[in-house]
Amino acid sequence: MNRPGPTREKTIALFLLGLILFNPPFLNIFNASAQASLFQIPVLYIYIFSAWIFLIVLVARAAKSAEPPEPSRQKDKPKTHPPRDAA
Repeated sequence: MNRPGPTREKTIALFLLGLILFNPPFLNIFNASAQASLFQIPVLYIYIFSAWIFLIVLVARAAKSAEPPEPSRQKDKPKTHPPRDAA
């Protein structure tokens, strides 16, 4: 599906952000010290899952903004049709 406008730009930007966040040289920053941990959880694991959740939230927001607005509903107003010709 080809999405026009800012939605397409947002999805491309999110893809590139994901590439950067999960690029091995960038991951090595958090894996530099194997002994580093927070609440006995390695910092690398905390980073990976935090970045993953962050990307999911951003994709959900981008998808939500891409939804078309709901049509306004009229209160039980019957539809009127033009009369047919009895030809």
